[in-house]
Amino acid sequence: MERARLTALAVWSLLFVVDSEALTISVSERLINAAIGNPVILSVRPSERVRSGVWRHNGSDVLAWIGETSDINNLYTGRVEFLHSNGSLLLKSVNVSDSGEYSVTVNSFTGDTTDAAMNLFVFEPISSVSITSNVSEAVNENDTVILRCHVLGNWTDIIWIFNGSLVNSNGEIKLSSEKATLMIINVGTSHIGSYQCIAQSPVSEKASEAYFLKLDTFTQSDNCSSNEWKAAIVVLAVTSITELMAIAVLLFKIQKMSRTQTGRYILPTVSGTISMPTYENLMPSENDEKEHGDQDQTDSTYTDLQLSDTSVYEQLESCSLGQTP
Repeated sequence: MERARLTALAVWSLLFVVDSEALTISVSERLINAAIGNPVILSVRPSERVRSGVWRHNGSDVLAWIGETSDINNLYTGRVEFLHSNGSLLLKSVNVSDSGEYSVTVNSFTGDTTDAAMNLFVFEPISSVSITSNVSEAVNENDTVILRCHVLGNWTDIIWIFNGSLVNSNGEIKLSSEKATLMIINVGTSHIGSYQCIAQSPVSEKASEAYFLKLDTFTQSDNCSSNEWKAAIVVLAVTSITELMAIAVLLFKIQKMSRTQTGRYILPTVSGTISMPTYENLMPSENDEKEHGDQDQTDSTYTDLQLSDTSVYEQLESCSLGQTP
């Protein structure tokens, strides 16, 4: 009888020790990131050997096992593999639909039950990144420019690089909440240069080609040299006024000299150029007068012309002597 009591006490003590060491299960990662097509192992490690268990994806059964026997859901046939040694699950080639929560429930030989969960995120690798703009590459000063980062693939973050430095939001540059859009307000010379956007995910990263933002050549030239143009115009105006004043002074001097020389002009004589006219047979002889008599008016006119020519000659002679006629 005593022996039976000792045996029962020993069994009870053993059961108490087993219960005191409750079954636990640990996981290597609570959050797992993977790219499409990659294999993923959902690794677990129970604190003791387990008798059975179930794997579930978003609440639906993937497989169940008891001992060495496992039953795989038809949706996962050929895509999963069960590791009996520790109860882990291998996904051979994941796709986007495999993302979600995976949970495992295990049962020990002593009847204890425990579970664990982890989350898997499957990403499409980033294959292309590019930048587009709402304006042409050559922009006018004070324009508003919007740059957009286009990503082909799954991404979790976007960063912008300007001339090799990280871009952050400030008074003139605004980034959208997802950082896919960069807005430059009142573009100036400080914003001119090379822009890149880099898309990132836990499984990949890719940068766009450089986008060069530049000011319109004519606008930039006009803005940069506006003060020079103003100075040139002022210099030209002053030079023109100076030249006009010099021309006016010169004309005044010429006019003054002309007036002075005009006052000294001496009326030229004609004595050297006009000789004494010769009048032949103009004075009629007494015989001629008797011969012609008073026949017509022509003789009278002829006499008047003789007197007139003589008077002209006397006047010209007076002028040549400087006398007043």
